[in-house]
Amino acid sequence: MAIGFILAKLAIKYSLFETRNSELFFRTNIWIESLTLFLFLSRFLYRLMTVYMVSKPSTTQDPTMISQNFTRDPLTRIVFFILAIYYIGYYTFLLKKGKELAEGKSRDITI
Repeated sequence: MAIGFILAKLAIKYSLFETRNSELFFRTNIWIESLTLFLFLSRFLYRLMTVYMVSKPSTTQDPTMISQNFTRDPLTRIVFFILAIYYIGYYTFLLKKGKELAEGKSRDITI
């Protein structure tokens, strides 16, 4: 969870806001975006490879063991919590900042 908080704080720190034609736009640092995308895609591809390997016919595989392996993978849980904390924290900030800028409370466009 701490890694998710750190990513969210860095994303907040390096976010840029601008208004064009009375519309609000934001952009996150490319390295933070790349890291979150890498975490998601690497774990997704790993799980696809695992499913592919498990789906091969074998006489020694017990179906109950296969389903238990999917739910007990600690790396999947770690990546899930990192991404969940990051997205919850960062998008909560974006909602608050967007509301402030829309109401005109903040005159500063960049953070």
